[in-house]
Amino acid sequence: MQNSSPVVLITGCSSGIGLVLAEEFSRQKCIVYATARQIERIKPLEEKGIRTLAPDVTKPKSIETAVNQLEKLHRCNFNYI
Repeated sequence: MQNSSPVVLITGCSSGIGLVLAEEFSRQKCIVYATARQIERIKPLEEKGIRTLAPDVTKPKSIETAVNQLEKLHRCNFNYI
């Protein structure tokens, strides 16, 4: 899936700055992947076109795997993480 929109992966999107950044990047027409420890807390973001993921952010390999999968999916390197 080649796309000219920037792809953004944001952790901690259930509240605070992570939530605000996810919403703002989405408004700016970026492809946003939001993560949180409690995935159910960010499910409402899907209604705004934000995609949700639940990698274990305490395990570097989990984040690395998620990033690699998304880079392959979008055929690009992440613009922002």
